[in-house]
Amino acid sequence: MKGLLKVIILFLLIFTLSIANGKKYNRIATINLSGDEMILNLVSSERIVGLSGAINEDEDMSNVCDLAKGFPKIENNIETLLNLDPDLVIGADWIKKENLQHIEDSGINTFIYKTPKTFEEQKNLILDIANLVEEKEKGEIIVKDMETRLKNLQEKISKVKTKSPRIMIYTSLETTSGKNTTFDEFVRLIGGINAVSEVGIKGEVKISKETVIDIDPEIIIVPIWKEHINSEEFMNFLMNDDSFKDIKAIKNRKIYGIPFKKLSPTSQYMIDGIENLGEVIYNLESES
Repeated sequence: MKGLLKVIILFLLIFTLSIANGKKYNRIATINLSGDEMILNLVSSERIVGLSGAINEDEDMSNVCDLAKGFPKIENNIETLLNLDPDLVIGADWIKKENLQHIEDSGINTFIYKTPKTFEEQKNLILDIANLVEEKEKGEIIVKDMETRLKNLQEKISKVKTKSPRIMIYTSLETTSGKNTTFDEFVRLIGGINAVSEVGIKGEVKISKETVIDIDPEIIIVPIWKEHINSEEFMNFLMNDDSFKDIKAIKNRKIYGIPFKKLSPTSQYMIDGIENLGEVIYNLESES
């Protein structure tokens, strides 16, 4: 009888441990908004001990405002992060090297990912993180949704597209996005031409009025970021600036505002921005 009791106790102990350690990582922390957006859709809330910061509840910046509520905010504070006692920290490759070193010196497992610039890189990153946190099926579902939505969008565009429009993004800070940027990828995927890349500009840079005039885009996209500037005022400024009057986008009144958070994500929400851009450029009916 005692032997049977020992067996039962041992079985219960093993069963309890298997439940508690069902996943390799159960105290996950993310230190960038893009990491927040991915992990919140991959694992249950019980497995997350902290997220990047208040930025994930900023409606102008975040695609996960509701999902991110209630989690501790790390705000680039290493002491705060360490006090959360994570068993895995996920972050982008642009975080400060000294912060990363401090995390690694503390013996915490880290996954630092290369910031994706293309749709394929984004899909692969989601699958990599999904595998890491043992949520392969969820990752595959997210990626399949991205692929299906892109295919549907491109099919709709093919039915109305007559030529490849020359598009330019122009912010209130007088910056734009050329080659090797996510915006460049967005434009390519909707069958357009990034007029900025066309003239050899790379990355995200500030440009002069003269350069904008020389580029002469057919369409200008203005990121809407309410906390930063009144985007409508900026678009009105562009429309009424006499030095821009001969630009095709200005003459034809083809300046469109798109929320910043749609144009900026390096997460699965990238597909939202691609859809939004395609719908605006080709005057398609939104499905959202």
